[in-house]
Amino acid sequence: MPAGSTRTLHALALTLGLGVLLLAPRGHTQAAVPVRHTVAITHYYFEHIGANDGLQQSGISSIYQDAEGFIWIAAPSRLYRFDGHHLLAFPNFMHRRGSSPAAITDIAGAGAGRLWLSTAAFTRDAGGPNIILFDPTRGPQPLPPGLLAPGPGASLLGLPNARLLMSGPAGVSLWDAGQSRLHTLWQAPAQSEGSHALTLCGKNTAYALADGNLLRVNLAQPAAVALALPDNASGSGQALLCTHHGRLLLGTKAGLFAQTSAGGWSRLWPEAAAAAAGVAALAEDASGALWIAPDSGGLLRLAGDQIQRVPSRHGVRGDLPPGALRQLLVSRDDTLWAIAGAAGVVYTDPRGTRFQSVTVPDRNDPEDRANFIRALAPAGDSSVWVGSHAGLMLYDARTQTLNDYTALLLPALAAEAPRPPQPGAPAVDGLAVEGIVREPASGLLWLATSAGLLRFDPATGVAQPAYLSDPDNPVPGQWLYTVWQAPDGTLWLAGAVRGVARWRSGMTAPQWLPAPPGKTTFPHAMGFAAASNGGVWIASNGDLLLWQHGQLHVFRHQPGQADSLGNDEVISLTRSADGTLWVGTGDGLDRLLSIGGGQARFQHYGLRQGLPDSV
Repeated sequence: MPAGSTRTLHALALTLGLGVLLLAPRGHTQAAVPVRHTVAITHYYFEHIGANDGLQQSGISSIYQDAEGFIWIAAPSRLYRFDGHHLLAFPNFMHRRGSSPAAITDIAGAGAGRLWLSTAAFTRDAGGPNIILFDPTRGPQPLPPGLLAPGPGASLLGLPNARLLMSGPAGVSLWDAGQSRLHTLWQAPAQSEGSHALTLCGKNTAYALADGNLLRVNLAQPAAVALALPDNASGSGQALLCTHHGRLLLGTKAGLFAQTSAGGWSRLWPEAAAAAAGVAALAEDASGALWIAPDSGGLLRLAGDQIQRVPSRHGVRGDLPPGALRQLLVSRDDTLWAIAGAAGVVYTDPRGTRFQSVTVPDRNDPEDRANFIRALAPAGDSSVWVGSHAGLMLYDARTQTLNDYTALLLPALAAEAPRPPQPGAPAVDGLAVEGIVREPASGLLWLATSAGLLRFDPATGVAQPAYLSDPDNPVPGQWLYTVWQAPDGTLWLAGAVRGVARWRSGMTAPQWLPAPPGKTTFPHAMGFAAASNGGVWIASNGDLLLWQHGQLHVFRHQPGQADSLGNDEVISLTRSADGTLWVGTGDGLDRLLSIGGGQARFQHYGLRQGLPDSV
């Protein structure tokens, strides 16, 4: 599938990552206030094409989209094609072209599925045409007689009617295949190592950067005219872009400039009072927003007079990799592509993500436990409590800060006896918070943790165990997987390995439920939901269970019975506003129709009913 179909890659829901690891030994002195961290908000999620995809070479020099939608990537001595899912590497043909191996520096369309490739010698030997005509099915093809690039490493711009505009260290030239003629439009006084760039502005006008000079090119009657550059930007041009409305933009080492109607220049970025900053690449998306790659790294989005910075951060999944971007490209499906140095090629939806990722990078935890989010609970206004394998945090969306309360919880563990190993449960040092229940009236939190059930008062910062003994726990010392509060205030607890218990204030220890009929042990519970008459539905990895009037009832899948439970692996439960129970299983979604006489009837929804996944 061509890269024009990559939109689906950008609509993926992102995992919410929050927090920073803060661990302390037992007996740690209670902190007076939580530790505050500034979070990073990810508005754009960048996919990467790199070594894991088969892109074996760093130093990517050019990206290009052909007429069929494929994205072509030029590495120093290899060419790749990306179809939106897979990367195809073409055989290395560069080292077979004479005694001086060369690197591909730019790509342009040549018509009939072929490509023009500009080259630059790895050695000082700059002889040869410095351009290749490449056919994806047959490899390099003979060049038309008389075709030469204006020096090594030229920029290329494919034009209608089999024409090719080139800008290089020797000047600017136009190849007209229909006339088999090479037009020399401008000749540099001496070959240099300056930047070269091209942009098309309408049907018959193009602009070129060559040897620090800006040229307007008449394509109808091939000729080039030198233009004045902005003040303090002479010889520093690096990028060119003609917008959808015909506005010429020039990226220089002094900033981004726009040509005025009078032929002068106005600086768009940075602001006039700010220090100069270089612009390495430019692109415009379908909305008309400008994308700017500063020399200093990262990415800027300029829409009207609003500038949004897209940072490059280390260790944040989906972020730009560190370092400056070399080229920007907006493909026809409005995907933004960029060359990201040694990281390869990245691409994103310029409209932004449907979900925003909130992260505090933590380079000191290779397991990234702070981003292993296990529980969320509303905290009022714009805040939310977050439980992770690194502890408890409070995220405030208004201030974009994250308060880490883990250190305030640790004193509650100091008086505990050493806990035995937890068979089947992951080993996490410190404290893992797996479930959160918040009492709306008081704001108190009940936390299902790797150390049992904790009661925490955020107002005072005091945490304490809900109970000090747990003699009936089927797996002594196991931590809790989740906590849920029934309408009568009872807390229901699920063990991380197996078992379900009830507890409420005044009880000295949790009451663990007996194993379901026909089983010797209680299965691993996944969640809870309220049932009628004070009952509780329990999702487990073996059955759908109902605790009612002191008895445990079991509902299973019955082969050949269409209205039985769709699958015995019950993963999630919820009740809709009208009281209907919905059951998520390993084979779809079930709606409870009726229950009576020890039997339950369900309506099943799966792949045939349009669910995108059966789990």
